[in-house]
Amino acid sequence: MSVISFGCCARNSARQFVKAQTGWQHSHMTVLEGEAMALLEAIQFAEHQGWDKVIFESHSATLANALSTHRRGNSEFHAIVTCIVAS
Repeated sequence: MSVISFGCCARNSARQFVKAQTGWQHSHMTVLEGEAMALLEAIQFAEHQGWDKVIFESHSATLANALSTHRRGNSEFHAIVTCIVAS
């Protein structure tokens, strides 16, 4: 088991800092699963703040492709992607 950490930074439309969040957990996630989980955490953070018009950015092309193609799979990664799409 290892410790994974995540964070997100919110900026307004003028790209000025608004708020940030960080967190960590013990997990057996792969890097790709961690990228997806970090996005899910960021979405939940934005929802908790009451923000309804949000643009999310990620440097993971694999995650972006999975979100845009809506492919389904039988992996933990695809389970997290399904949760993101449902958000």
